[in-house]
Amino acid sequence: MAYLARRFVQSLAVLLFVMLIIFTILRLQGDPIFRLVPPRASPDVIADVRRHHALDEPLPIQFAVFVGKVVQGEWGKSLRYRYPAWQLLLDYGQTTVTLASATLALTVLLGGLLGIAAGARPRSFAASFLPATATFSRSVPDFWIGVVLMLVVGVSMRWLPVAGHGGVQHYYLPMSALAISLAPRFARIVQAAMRQTLAAGFAVGGPALGARGLLAFAKRIVRASLRLVFRRANVAVPLFLGSIALMEQVYVLPGAGRLTIQAAMQGDRSLVQAGMFLFGLATVTVRFALDALYAAVDPAARRVVKRAPARAEMDDVIDFRRIRPTPRTAPAGIAAGFAPARPRPRQRAAVVGWIAAILLGSLVFSAVFADLMSPFDPSRQELDSQLIPPAWTERGRLEFFLGTDSLGRDVLSRLIHGSRASLRVGLMATLSAAVTGFALGSLAAVSRAPVAASVHRLADAFSSVPYILLVIGTVGMVGHNLGILWLVLGVTAWPPFARLAHAYIAAARGKEAYLSARASGARGPYLVARHVIPHLVGPLAALFVATWGTLLLTESSLTFLNLGINPPEITWGGLLASGREYIGTAWWMILFPGIAISIAMLGIVSAADWLRARTGRPGM
Repeated sequence: MAYLARRFVQSLAVLLFVMLIIFTILRLQGDPIFRLVPPRASPDVIADVRRHHALDEPLPIQFAVFVGKVVQGEWGKSLRYRYPAWQLLLDYGQTTVTLASATLALTVLLGGLLGIAAGARPRSFAASFLPATATFSRSVPDFWIGVVLMLVVGVSMRWLPVAGHGGVQHYYLPMSALAISLAPRFARIVQAAMRQTLAAGFAVGGPALGARGLLAFAKRIVRASLRLVFRRANVAVPLFLGSIALMEQVYVLPGAGRLTIQAAMQGDRSLVQAGMFLFGLATVTVRFALDALYAAVDPAARRVVKRAPARAEMDDVIDFRRIRPTPRTAPAGIAAGFAPARPRPRQRAAVVGWIAAILLGSLVFSAVFADLMSPFDPSRQELDSQLIPPAWTERGRLEFFLGTDSLGRDVLSRLIHGSRASLRVGLMATLSAAVTGFALGSLAAVSRAPVAASVHRLADAFSSVPYILLVIGTVGMVGHNLGILWLVLGVTAWPPFARLAHAYIAAARGKEAYLSARASGARGPYLVARHVIPHLVGPLAALFVATWGTLLLTESSLTFLNLGINPPEITWGGLLASGREYIGTAWWMILFPGIAISIAMLGIVSAADWLRARTGRPGM
């Protein structure tokens, strides 16, 4: 009970910080009184409204009044629907819960089967196929998978509806798109659980033990899988809810996520704030439930008060190189094929490094020398060459190798130039997040417990609101252009860097070498340069690259929703958004930008994996 009581108090603190974030975003727009009164309101009306909402009081009192209204569910009325924002979100939330439950069930089913097959037979095709599938799931944007399924299954084959809400069949495509992205990651968790169980010496004698032996084996696997799932789910919950919201927008499902995104696009601030808080509340509630389940499955976790540092990726959980069954306890029967593997980590790391170098080098080269590599001016319009398909098709022309768009502009040239903005925004935002996170993490590491706890609760609050919705809400209320997008992405992505810096600096300050150097008279810069930075550079570089990929996907998602970089700036997300209108007639406009994003992400993911292998940290 003490463990759950501590978690409950921490959850309340996180919710308080979530409200502080929303309150701060609201004040970034200036005096909120002008959003609460008509444009030509008299001074007396303005004074009455200001007094009613306590806007004439100091900021701490305003925040206290804001918290009181949040507790009572008073978010005001939606400007568009003229209906209480909170009640509207609860009504639409039924669709979100249905989609999330169906996706979760399909993910567990597919991922569980694949993980069991790969874990029981390490030399099987499933075991060899799973790492590539997991890398694919991390590299390909889930919203683009949804668009491709819509194109193939809905538009071309006409098997399923592609948009709207009216029956169970409207959920098939979005839940399938999400399961394709999430199932391989869950399979890696199940595979790791099976390997841990088998490596512990638990053998099943097959027919000799009969059904009782198989049942005991299944219990051990399920228990180990649940431990890993619950341990990793704290990071996965906001990512999962953000993906649900994006998929609702792609398939026009009337859910709470799409309602929040539409409100951000239309400037409905009351609805945006209520939506951000609703998803934050859902994340905190699910995390508390998962903490309770984790404590029930693994009693040893009750003695651990601090949560493990957050990882940057969902599926990089276990270092499989460290999991080996001993020859004496090699299991038989159901796991007869589990023999000591012969991994070659150095060769594998070298291959991954070469893949990352080739892909990232090609992208950077094309971004720098885009003017020389592009066959045409990306903005040149040829109205007599509209919607020409790729060169290898029947109507294609060799000069337009990847076809043209609705204005006759060359798709290949626009893809090459689109790499500039997409890579630049992701890189600059990641740099801002790294600086902010490192500063706050260092402050937490060298300060007393209350300051460190405040930094962690603030990081938990930023991580509780689904990242994509936090950015969408901020951009929707503040505005969106290249500078604001870069700033918002950087400010909201700092928590992993803070946790990493805090963990490594605190660990270094407790080591014998650090204490000895300090006792001998060493101070400040020398201690940091000699005993902290060497241990922090590798993991920090790996997290930097992984975050770069995350922000690249976020920028593409925002621009796809028309909340990112505005035209005439060319971005991959903008090309996807323009191609969505011609999904039934010009498939190349939606296909090739998604492939470009996936190739960039594959290079970034490979680079992050290579850095983790080099620094001895397989999971971040």
